[in-house]
Amino acid sequence: MGRFGTMMVILIFLLTGCGQASAPVAEEKIKTVLVETATLSSLTPEITFHTLLEPQEDFFLDFDVGGTIKQLTKDPGGFVRRGTLLARLDTSQAEINRSRSQQQLLIAEANLTRLQQRHDELMQEWARKDTLFNAGALSQVELDMVIHQIRSLELDISQSQSQIHLSRLGMAEADLLLQKSHLYAPADLHILEIFFQEGQNVAAGSPVMHLGQLERLKAKIEVPIETRDRWQPGTTIAVWCRGESRTARVEKVAPTASLALGKLEVELAIPNSGRDWLAGELVEILQSPDQGEGILLPLESVLNQEKPYVYVVEEGIVRERAVSLGMPKGARIQVMGIDAGETVVVGGMENIFAGEKVETLNR
Repeated sequence: MGRFGTMMVILIFLLTGCGQASAPVAEEKIKTVLVETATLSSLTPEITFHTLLEPQEDFFLDFDVGGTIKQLTKDPGGFVRRGTLLARLDTSQAEINRSRSQQQLLIAEANLTRLQQRHDELMQEWARKDTLFNAGALSQVELDMVIHQIRSLELDISQSQSQIHLSRLGMAEADLLLQKSHLYAPADLHILEIFFQEGQNVAAGSPVMHLGQLERLKAKIEVPIETRDRWQPGTTIAVWCRGESRTARVEKVAPTASLALGKLEVELAIPNSGRDWLAGELVEILQSPDQGEGILLPLESVLNQEKPYVYVVEEGIVRERAVSLGMPKGARIQVMGIDAGETVVVGGMENIFAGEKVETLNR
């Protein structure tokens, strides 16, 4: 073999190799998506109200007369029984006036007794002298003197009776003033607030104390008119305070809507036998009107809001499914066109296409 032939053999050997294996073909990479199994969930939205607790019954006590507060017998937060004295005004002047009127009454009554006795005596004297006058044994002048004494005495009696009446009026006014200078508990209640201190002047009608019943509380909320059928008296609803829930009952529903907001005021009664919830605390009221069940999916799982669809995975293959949408509930939305138990893609949708084979990872 010549040099040329030898070189050709070497070249063919270098180009084809000697027993060399073929290059491997790259494997197809399967994408992983986040999925969720569709389940039936309650479609009921939670409507939340916030309001302040109030005593079921409360009273603002005030004096009917003005004066200086002499004594406050209780402190805020205390419990009092019906009829307990709570506060009184300085009644020293009223007591002086009553004592003066009483003394005047005693004097006037004693004077009236004396005048009436003298009147009886003069009437007897007049009867005797009138008999003598008719018999011609007594002059007209002597008879007229007795009559004049009687008339003068009757005038004194009238004045004395007037004095008795005025003295009794004075005593009655003093007694009424003394009565109105005291505040008593109208029922078994808790003292919520006291607005004055001893020694301060208070005007008639100015609230001095705020009392309330804490074994039952109330809460007032304003609700849309279109939901009034859900707020019938006797209906129950959950109320939350400091992480604790209690069942409240609808007590009253306003017959007319408020002019400012066009809503109805609803009053709820809340049990508080332990008196551990306090008037003035903020509470949360949750209403869940029953609207049945349906499929709720994350908002981000729904693609193309104009013609919405989702991706479902069937036997490892991505399928596009047209759906229709209902009402949102938080971060989810009601989806029609998906059955319970189906596997829906909820993450990684932007990297896949219908017909692709995927691996799934449950949320």
